[in-house]
Amino acid sequence: MSFEALSAWERGQISRATIDELQDEDVTLFHQARSAVPAPWSWPEPPEHLSEIWWSQVAPAWAHFDEALANYAAAKLFASWSLYLGDGVEAAAHSARIASAVLRIESARQCALFHRPLDRELMIEAFRQSDLLLVHYADPGLLAAAASGAGA
Repeated sequence: MSFEALSAWERGQISRATIDELQDEDVTLFHQARSAVPAPWSWPEPPEHLSEIWWSQVAPAWAHFDEALANYAAAKLFASWSLYLGDGVEAAAHSARIASAVLRIESARQCALFHRPLDRELMIEAFRQSDLLLVHYADPGLLAAAASGAGA
């Protein structure tokens, strides 16, 4: 792929970047991120009753964060390291889906931990925890391999 084609792909992806509500594949994608964390570190399982937490405590406020969610999604697509460590744009797109799933699950985790609906403070912490997993705990090569091997 040429630089111009890659730039056009990134522009198109970024212009449509968003993070939707809880998806059926989120737990599977979340486990791909967790499995990229090398020993001796680990990351906790998704919260129990994820769907119930999502629909009662996260979903009612999710749309209030549309701009921040779009910015986060765009940041995960633009100049993604998975373009180079994985198999190109397919790996980058899959890595972005992993990041979205992680953010949704971490948002639910924050609501469950603090026993309250999603608000600005919990959303900020969900962003922090998501990047802690994806940027600092997960091995980039293992995460890119998961993204490449997933048939994204």
